[in-house]
Amino acid sequence: MAENERNERIEEIAESNAARRMRLRGEDMGEDVKTDDIRVNPVSNFWYHNKTAVIIIAVFAIMLAVGITQFVTKSNPDIYVIYGGPEHLTANEAKAFAGILENVGQDYNGDGKTLVQLNEFVFMTPEQVDEITGTPDENGLDVTVNLNDNLKIYQRFSNEIFGTESIICILGEGQYNEVKDAGGFMPLSELFDEIPEGAIDEFGVRFSETKLYKYYSEAQVFPEDAVIAIRRPSTMSAITGKKKAEELHSYARDMFVKILSFEYPEGYVPAE
Repeated sequence: MAENERNERIEEIAESNAARRMRLRGEDMGEDVKTDDIRVNPVSNFWYHNKTAVIIIAVFAIMLAVGITQFVTKSNPDIYVIYGGPEHLTANEAKAFAGILENVGQDYNGDGKTLVQLNEFVFMTPEQVDEITGTPDENGLDVTVNLNDNLKIYQRFSNEIFGTESIICILGEGQYNEVKDAGGFMPLSELFDEIPEGAIDEFGVRFSETKLYKYYSEAQVFPEDAVIAIRRPSTMSAITGKKKAEELHSYARDMFVKILSFEYPEGYVPAE
């Protein structure tokens, strides 16, 4: 009897050892393996049965965290300025000029920051294309213009210039004339008691004639014939939101007056 009990005990230990080895190798232990002989890690067991759900939840949690962070830190410009002309501004030039306007302006929307966004559209009018086509460049080669790309940018500019955001305009004279002919600008007389110095007509001022341009080198990055003007209130405000459009236009009018009324600091003498 003792011998039989001893043999049964040896077989039981061997079976437990085999089950343990199978568990370590990740093999299917089958129904004959006694669960009492196996110590299951609860964390590993949960991961095995729920890893797909855990991964999906983790991905959505990361996406939500990123979205919330971007929403909280997203800047809300106080003023939108549009530049349209034949000459390109570098990213650093555009950023530096926007910084100048931020110093001149104020926190209009009350979010604790003063931010100016410059929207740039580099394209040529048909007259500018005719003028430059065929002239030699710096390498002596005839200049050509990609008319298809030029048209696409012009169309984007047209959508922007008659939208609700980009209200202060700094435009090459050809671009300025096209918007003026379409009735896009407010008369200077609606904003100033006296027409500002450098005005070229009842709507626009030669930007290079402003004191702000002469004082800040960062402002001297636009074409020499650039004109600064302010758009009429957009007719699209009924679609995009009348209150928001009126606020933006009010901010822009104040900023426009500040730009054209800029005075040199005391003691500064401009170079002749």
